Amino acid sequence: MRCETPEGAVWHYRYDAFGRRLSKVRQFTDTERAWVSRRYPELVPAALRPETVLWTWPEPPRGHALHDPRPPVVGVQFLWDGDVVAEEAPLRLGGGVDWAAATRWHYEPESFVPVAKQEADGSLRYIVTDHLGTPREMFDEAGGLRWAVSLTTWGCVRRVVAPPAPDNDAGRVALYPRARVDGSVALKAEPDAGAYACPIRFQGQWADEENGANYNWYRYYDPILGQYVSPDPFKLSGGDRLLGYVQNPNLWIDPIGWSQRLQAAVNQAVREIGANPSLAKDLMTPASYRHLVVRSRLAQASYGKAIERRTAQILEKDPTLEWAGKYLKGPDGKFVGGPDFSGSGGATYDITTGAGVPSHLVRPYGQTTGYITYPSLPENLVFPP
Repeated sequence: MRCETPEGAVWHYRYDAFGRRLSKVRQFTDTERAWVSRRYPELVPAALRPETVLWTWPEPPRGHALHDPRPPVVGVQFLWDGDVVAEEAPLRLGGGVDWAAATRWHYEPESFVPVAKQEADGSLRYIVTDHLGTPREMFDEAGGLRWAVSLTTWGCVRRVVAPPAPDNDAGRVALYPRARVDGSVALKAEPDAGAYACPIRFQGQWADEENGANYNWYRYYDPILGQYVSPDPFKLSGGDRLLGYVQNPNLWIDPIGWSQRLQAAVNQAVREIGANPSLAKDLMTPASYRHLVVRSRLAQASYGKAIERRTAQILEKDPTLEWAGKYLKGPDGKFVGGPDFSGSGGATYDITTGAGVPSHLVRPYGQTTGYITYPSLPENLVFPP
């Protein structure tokens, strides 16, 4: 599959029979092709297997001198603290992990929102996030700007401001030797220091330097496409948008990639109560239910209780959704000043009508809350006494 972006970049994609992505390759421009030919005349094409990339080096890559006794860095070892990356360290060819050169990440309590990056030497980079908890800037301890990023609506890096980073195997930017591919030819390019100085993107997403997508727990998110690269692991029980991200990335987040499953449960609750309104009677106190019967000014609030509590029942029966058992409404129907459901890593979800989202956004829920919507109370829906 071929895709051309509005900026003129051409990408080639390959998928398996189940719709899962196998590869994503950007096509060289004529200018890049000419530059490669001049700078790397020793490159050779893989004539027998066009899908194979080969290259030769007249000397060892920078940062790996002949006298360096350590095995070369071939990857990254991650240390997780629950649901967030706490440390990342160079993984060497012999299988050893260089924890002395690890980068550490600090977050708000019980949250995916980062507050600081700690370099291997102990120095700190303080992170400034936007209203969604997405990192936008990093400052050093003296207040100097060390990194800033501009993102598109769906999270694709548009522009990065960052000072040049040293090209050494102890730093974050040199851990992955990157290969740029043009048909059957590839070369080892200079590390992209700026884009991955802070690899945290939307909450719960980690930019993967190897494949260009963002790791989001159970699958990868592609910010260029604005959707996931593999289908929802819940299949159709997660809704009919198998590759879809949140409906509005300017307002909503999905730290663990499961908002579609929760949305499907809400939609199911709406259908069931619409077909059998008396279901609501067992989901709330008699006083709350009476608001629905007589259509008082609190009828919409009572309808919301019914939708949320029926959603909780649906999720509790799903063994794959143990995280969703923490329903934050009291059993007596009293309002609790917080979101409706909590998930992994402090992720929370608030269920409301589309019209109610603006008023809910001003509540002090924090930056880890996603919003799941349902239609307002239908005018023709009759609740029996």
